[in-house]
Amino acid sequence: MFLANYQSEIREYFDNKTKKHRQFAFATYHPQRIGQKTKFHRLLAYFVLFFLSHASFANETLDRINTTANEYLTHYLTDWVKSEKISRFEFTLGKIDPRLSLSRCARGTLSVEILSNPMKTSRNSLKVACGRSWSIVISAKITLFVPTLVSTRSLNRGDIVAADDITTKEIALRELRYGHYRYPSNLIGLSVKRTIVSGQAFSPPQLQPPQLVSKGDNVVISAKSDILTVRMTGTALTNGKKGQQVLVKNNTSKRIVKGFVLRKGLIEIPL
Repeated sequence: MFLANYQSEIREYFDNKTKKHRQFAFATYHPQRIGQKTKFHRLLAYFVLFFLSHASFANETLDRINTTANEYLTHYLTDWVKSEKISRFEFTLGKIDPRLSLSRCARGTLSVEILSNPMKTSRNSLKVACGRSWSIVISAKITLFVPTLVSTRSLNRGDIVAADDITTKEIALRELRYGHYRYPSNLIGLSVKRTIVSGQAFSPPQLQPPQLVSKGDNVVISAKSDILTVRMTGTALTNGKKGQQVLVKNNTSKRIVKGFVLRKGLIEIPL
């Protein structure tokens, strides 16, 4: 009897729970609200599609900017190679901020210009523009290489550079801050001012015209006119390099005159 009453109470309890659950479920079922949720989901889907398509256009624009800038700089520097200003080049374009929101540019309307001189600096800038709509600046690290004359051996102060002392090597322009030589004819015969190690590039501050006449040297004085040339011996009173004016004493007349150094031991006096 007790068990039967207990089972009856349990059954009644669950029946009431089921009834309340059904009432709650019926009360919360509103077709109008379901329609609003469906509309919201559709708007959300449209928004996602719009965002993805916009991102696709933006990515395409950034890709076109990179491609256009790369092609421009390659063509620009290739012209320098053809004109023998440089022997070759390397460059790296800076990254464009992917957060940039740029309108899609009609095909063929992107323009590029370089804002700096790669011969003077390795850190350069490119301006990419879409007409008057927008423009951005991209960094570009450019390395230029030039054929340079370098020493084949160590040269000490006072040494005279000879043809056998010279060879050609390709060196990055940014490493040649003090200038360089490209043609042996401009280098042969110069005197070394400071030590040059083997493989080092020749630069103007390291060299000077050789001293062809020293004070006290016996020299030949050449007095030359359009129709007459007279030569006599003399003594140099000052040091001189090629083309420099020096004082020289005529050993015969003891007169002191001015002349120009032509080559070692020879001084010319214009008449």
